Amino acid sequence: MRKILRKLLFLLKVWNKQNVRIHKSIRVGKNVELFSTKEGSINISENFGFGSYSIINAVGGNIEIGKACYINTFCKIISMKRIKIGNNVSIGSYVSIIDHDHDIKYLKYSTEFCKNYVKNSIAIGDNVWIADKVSILKNVKIGNNVVIAANSVVLKDIPDNCIYGGIPSKLLKKID
Repeated sequence: MRKILRKLLFLLKVWNKQNVRIHKSIRVGKNVELFSTKEGSINISENFGFGSYSIINAVGGNIEIGKACYINTFCKIISMKRIKIGNNVSIGSYVSIIDHDHDIKYLKYSTEFCKNYVKNSIAIGDNVWIADKVSILKNVKIGNNVVIAANSVVLKDIPDNCIYGGIPSKLLKKID
């Protein structure tokens, strides 16, 4: 058990450990980073897998990941409010899930622009496949049994049982 724990700690960099809860049955690639501020939290359920070089940051927000999920390589999940990922979710490489962006009303004041954010939650349902290089932005709810095609940008809610794709994403097909 100590060998496994040592190997896991070598592969997984965790900052502010008291706000990060990880089930013991996770699989980890190389150089995975978890970071939580004291106001944020990360909760990862069982049978979870990380691809190499992925980052999960709870910068004042909460990140909750359900059972039997996999996040592939070079993914970025950053929360200032709340990101909830359901069970049996598969996330492709280079996916970004970010629940905030800069407040453009401060654009002409560069120092204020960097400090002010617009935040809103993201919820991803169960049995979702998010293909490579998808961006999921704030204030989005993705339903159950959904496929999101590669290189899509998700700006609006996606209902249950469908395939979405494109920039911005739109309905491609209903799943029966």
